[in-house]
Amino acid sequence: MGNDLKIVGQPVRRVDGFEKVTGTIKYGIDLAAPGMLIGRTKRSPHPHARIVSIDTSKAKALPGVEAVVTAADIRGTNRHGIERQDQPVLVPLYDRARMIGDPVAAVAARTREIADEALDLIQVEYQELPAVTTVEAALGPNAPLVHDQFERNVCSEYHYVRGDVSRGFAEADAIVEDVFELPRQEHAYLEREGGLATIDSNGVIAVMAGTQRPRFVVTSICDALGLPASKVRVVGTPTGGAFGGKADISMHALVALLAHKTRKPVRLVWTRPESFMVSTKRHPMTIQAKLGATNDGRLTAFQADILADAGAYASHSLIVVWASGTYFPGPYHIPNLKIDGMSIYTNNPISGAARGYGQPQAVLVLESLMAEMAARLGLDPVQFRLMNGIKMGMQPGSPRITLDYEPTLPQTLEQAMAAVGPKPSPSGPGQRVGRGVASAMPIFDISTEDVADMRGVGAQIEVFPDGTALVRTGVPEIGNGITTVLAQVAAEELGLPIDRLSVLHGSTESTPDAGPVVASRQAYCSGNAVRLAAVDVRGRILEVASDMLHAPTESLAMEAGRIQVLGDGTRSIPLPEVTAVAHRTGVDLEGKAWFTASHADAGHTFMTSVADVEVDEETGKVRVLKLVNAHDSGKALNPLNVKGQLIGGAMMGVGYALSEDFETEGGRMVFEPRLHEYLYPTSLDGPEAWAPVIVEVPYPTGPYGAKGVGEHGTDTAPAAILNAIYDAIGARVSRTPALPERVLQAIRGQGGRRASAAVGASLAFASSAPKTEGGGVVVGERMRGRKKVNECFAQRINEWAPASPKFVSESSAATRIRLFVSLFVDPFASCPPFLGSSICGVAGMTEGPNSQTESLMA
Repeated sequence: MGNDLKIVGQPVRRVDGFEKVTGTIKYGIDLAAPGMLIGRTKRSPHPHARIVSIDTSKAKALPGVEAVVTAADIRGTNRHGIERQDQPVLVPLYDRARMIGDPVAAVAARTREIADEALDLIQVEYQELPAVTTVEAALGPNAPLVHDQFERNVCSEYHYVRGDVSRGFAEADAIVEDVFELPRQEHAYLEREGGLATIDSNGVIAVMAGTQRPRFVVTSICDALGLPASKVRVVGTPTGGAFGGKADISMHALVALLAHKTRKPVRLVWTRPESFMVSTKRHPMTIQAKLGATNDGRLTAFQADILADAGAYASHSLIVVWASGTYFPGPYHIPNLKIDGMSIYTNNPISGAARGYGQPQAVLVLESLMAEMAARLGLDPVQFRLMNGIKMGMQPGSPRITLDYEPTLPQTLEQAMAAVGPKPSPSGPGQRVGRGVASAMPIFDISTEDVADMRGVGAQIEVFPDGTALVRTGVPEIGNGITTVLAQVAAEELGLPIDRLSVLHGSTESTPDAGPVVASRQAYCSGNAVRLAAVDVRGRILEVASDMLHAPTESLAMEAGRIQVLGDGTRSIPLPEVTAVAHRTGVDLEGKAWFTASHADAGHTFMTSVADVEVDEETGKVRVLKLVNAHDSGKALNPLNVKGQLIGGAMMGVGYALSEDFETEGGRMVFEPRLHEYLYPTSLDGPEAWAPVIVEVPYPTGPYGAKGVGEHGTDTAPAAILNAIYDAIGARVSRTPALPERVLQAIRGQGGRRASAAVGASLAFASSAPKTEGGGVVVGERMRGRKKVNECFAQRINEWAPASPKFVSESSAATRIRLFVSLFVDPFASCPPFLGSSICGVAGMTEGPNSQTESLMA
């Protein structure tokens, strides 16, 4: 399957690459319109408070202010949410703000300065209420309810039993168990939430902004404004990073409300502190788990109790906890399972979709116990995994799925171990080297009846008289390269050079519904839909060519812009001649398709990560020496893109394992809300060597055999790194991230679950009385030991362009990023190893009077 492919399977350069590295692409925060107003949002400074009064009179009287809106201005439903509509567009008078940053009012003004002044003039009186800011407090017998309609602060529950777990543990010769405390993680995309709303003379509102779910945004705006769907359209603009964080509605309804109120274009862009404060995060979880096995290595039982902090609103919590729970038993056959999970409402930041969607947490727990069990039994960790691998016909975690194809766990393990090479030696005295293995069976969502906008995918392809083609897809480009992949699929089926084909994407008005860009689903779903649409229109083209060439359609082939009679090199015709005749004779050259998968839930694939680390036994610092990701991609539609996804996903996993923790105290951030204060890994913090490995075992129903890949690098990398630390020091760090002080405690036998009070105090605060700024931040001098992101880029650029220090120091962030990429990166390629996942897709941020790049790196 695929030896005769000409374009699919090739490392085609990204069709949007040139625009990105030259700065000509327009992101949502770059957009402008004549007469545009600037929108800003007034937010609650309290984690839990009742609004006693709102006085907007002074703000409305300020010259240059054209609108001030509160909940009273919302004509429709003042509630939105992905799985449960429990979040207000604007918190109403006498209602409660349930988290720091809850929106109370919004303004539209002629300049940013006037808008900010207007926010200061809005007077809001709050009655502060007791807040629940830990899961334990939220579950207490007298805990204040975050939402009154529920008897407890339980947002969702998941329970699953297979076999008899008590009997399974009784049969076990060895049992390993632990409690894992896993952190909240910020998406840290470079392009903040923002966009432009316009309104035409017919009252049709257009919102142009980054989103992973354009049609859900339409529904949310219609609900809030009380408008029919015919009056709202959304264009998902090229997006500078999303990773799940833009699968919720953010500023979309508010900017639409302001445009509707003023009858003028309005741009609303969140500041970096707003984005940190209000955007969704990866769910922090506490997971208590235990695993049983016989002396010969046969797994007998697994049990896990999952407790997740949902934050103030449901967002994706109902399904994320389900996804964590149904992941178990991973790629293994464990006959006896008992899984219990709950997500809990608190007054903390909202937990939502994040790359991996509950699976990185589950993989980390299961693979940690697998490593410890192999060590306990004296078994090779690779052979231990192989002997317990799931087999065809067995049931994975979801009770609605049976594995109907041969598992590829053995191939990923074998190729990962081959790629990693010999285990390295320590670099010097006091250094310990360890190797960790982690395997997974991640899902890529195919189709589910449980979520309305994920039941199918449409695509259209129009071929013009000159032989060029236009693909219409509802899939927005979020930096994952889907536009290039869909162009490859269409070009393959139509025999067109890829530069003779364009892709129109993301508009709810002019493209068919493709559902959300989530769950690693679009290469599979939209890839199939585009292929079917291309086959549809190709059939009509060949019928016209059949008459022109006097040959049956089955003897014709389309290749390189021509239609050829197979086996006869003298009989061919240029495609434009055929399409011109088709248009003159009224032949419809628009192919349409709607693809719905046959599976009830999702497809599965397999992957393995192997990490080599070096641990400094005196400081606890961990260096990742090498990281291998071997992934069964089915068929890599674009190998360059697949490797970029594997590296970018793994880079997020490096941060999750070693440095990232979106810490809160009393519902407030304990760090300054800037990218240079949040410890996400930069190009200098990643592995010293990368080895992305593509395993290709075609999937029966995938386009050309393809499977999903987008999130999967994040699933196994953290577990492999933590297992490597375990191998190096002989102790488990079960509270992550594995900060140096936690690694030191594990080395000294004090346990890795909690840092000592002295260490924690010295790292978190400069004084015993931390102050607050902006309502949402506990400010302290944190000893972070790393350069600011801008300085990191400047250092790299100066290494390669020492003659231009003045240019580096005085240029904007966007210019520095663009120079950095142009120095090192094929401008059409996927994310390079040293950039990490957050940089992908934003290298060409546009400068100018309407640009937001002045604080891009803030």
